[in-house]
Amino acid sequence: MKKLSFYLGLCLVIIGYTGIYAQNLDDAVRYSYLMPYGDSRFNAVSGAFSGIGANITGISLNPAGLGVYKKSEISGSFSISNFLSNSKYLNNSNDDIKTVVSLPSMGLVISSNFNTDKHDWKNLNFGLSYSKLADFNSRIMISADNPYSSIVDVYSVYANGFLPNQLNVFDTWLAFDTWLLDTIPGTPTAYEGIVTRGVRQDYLEINSGSMYEINLAIAGNYDDKLYIGGSINFPIFSFERESTYSEEDVKDTIPDFKSLEVFDYLNTDGEGLNFKIGFMYKPIQWFRFSLAFHSPTYFWLHDSYFRTMRTNVYNGIYTADSPRGEFNYRYYNPMRAIIGLGFIFGENGFINAEYEWTDYTQNHFSTKKANTTFFDLNNSINNELTYGHNIRVGTEWVLKPFAMRAGYAYYSSPYKNISNFDTHVIGLGFGYRENILIFDVGINYYLHNDQRYLYDPLVMEILNKPEPKANLSMNNILVSFTIGMKL
Repeated sequence: MKKLSFYLGLCLVIIGYTGIYAQNLDDAVRYSYLMPYGDSRFNAVSGAFSGIGANITGISLNPAGLGVYKKSEISGSFSISNFLSNSKYLNNSNDDIKTVVSLPSMGLVISSNFNTDKHDWKNLNFGLSYSKLADFNSRIMISADNPYSSIVDVYSVYANGFLPNQLNVFDTWLAFDTWLLDTIPGTPTAYEGIVTRGVRQDYLEINSGSMYEINLAIAGNYDDKLYIGGSINFPIFSFERESTYSEEDVKDTIPDFKSLEVFDYLNTDGEGLNFKIGFMYKPIQWFRFSLAFHSPTYFWLHDSYFRTMRTNVYNGIYTADSPRGEFNYRYYNPMRAIIGLGFIFGENGFINAEYEWTDYTQNHFSTKKANTTFFDLNNSINNELTYGHNIRVGTEWVLKPFAMRAGYAYYSSPYKNISNFDTHVIGLGFGYRENILIFDVGINYYLHNDQRYLYDPLVMEILNKPEPKANLSMNNILVSFTIGMKL
């Protein structure tokens, strides 16, 4: 029953493959659920800068803020992030941590001041900067004894109805080739698994990567009342996921089965393009109203992925590898609109509050050639995602040459029916400015909930077994340092 014509099956399955590595809602959310951070002053007020201006990272929210600069400036930032995770699965809890060092922001502002006796336009400024839009890093450990089900249940259901040489080379063929599955005698398209329950399950997921955005911006200052700016922006990102899922018969109660291990690797690289325009109006000295629009971002993406399965069954160790998959496609994330209110207390400080709106249902995947590859996914995006309502509030108080800062940000859940997916960000920091020197420190604490299914919950529903869902608490402690100077 084993080892039928694998190479024929390989060709058949690869051509029509859309399986385990197909894009899904998680991808749409990952590349559109953006929480920008960069220089420490921006971070300390939790990103509440679109109504204030004169901040390197703030240009990425509202390019009109570039027009507030009176002098040229250059700065760079350094950060340390501790990504903390806690998982709860089948009444068992696990903690893990990942530490990442990065350069979240660098920028240069060139300010050109006009002769104010002849022009109402006070200055025209140019900016070149990059900042971080999203951080994909995390490390998650899930572990528990499962008396109800096994991943082999899923492979059995997936395989039913197919001959061995028609099995999917990214999952069911690997299970068949490593003796987790076998055909039922006399029924070549029906399968039974070697294990169905009573195993120790362990899952380790390591995510790496970030999304950065390079900004080329220009902004003008009209009569110190109206600031207008625009930018062309080039987001770039790399996302890598390495995960290892294992099952073990720790009680030695399952005949012929000792353990299985599934290793998955996925890398996605992307480059994009978008445009931003912003306005800031100061009707009176102590108040600013701001408005910014971000166009949808057009991305070109490339996926690379493979899977390895290893089993210890029938007193032997078996290993099977999938082919290496490669896939090019396109992706659009939605437009954004930001409204801000800034209250300026002379040189003593400010308070800024802003609201950001986006429509996550406008995420869209496509391929170069017209086909139905993403038809189901785009329908799911439209049906299962919702509008984003994000709020950022921040303040700064100055006692020269020092400044103290604090902020809070709330990012609503992008899912229509999952309300606890939202994110809270708390910020604190201080700064020092003397003559041309700039030095800032920011501390942020991110609180976010998530979940993981160790394998397909729909199959568990079919088999009338509990879904293998782990609830996650994902927190991040970010400490950033910025040094710069006025030119």
